[in-house]
Amino acid sequence: MLPVEFVLEGPPVSYQSHNRERLREWQERVQEAAREVWQGEPVSIPVQVTIVYFFGDDPVRLDGDNLAKPILDALNQIVYSDDRWVTDIIIRCRDKRWVFQVSPVSALLLTALQQTTDCIYVGVEGVSR
Repeated sequence: MLPVEFVLEGPPVSYQSHNRERLREWQERVQEAAREVWQGEPVSIPVQVTIVYFFGDDPVRLDGDNLAKPILDALNQIVYSDDRWVTDIIIRCRDKRWVFQVSPVSALLLTALQQTTDCIYVGVEGVSR
């Protein structure tokens, strides 16, 4: 059950991308990663999605909402049954060279922080009513 989390290497693709094929491929990567860690049926409960883009020297500059939309759409019908169940969204973009705090930190998030390449952390957890 929830929570579920995964990390994808490389920079994200914006919802505003003019290259629709690249956007489709990105969403397929997100779906594949979600299916690897989520074996159950899509949930129908309020969820919070946390997305953190960790970048290095040459970041892909994206608005947070344009970064999140393809990921949220890709998780629909895999982790949650309908995107209306997404009640909370946390989006962060962090330069790995900065000093910052992350709390709480899971083992997977810690691994993402230690990667040398750009990466995206995605976590989905239930929200208390």
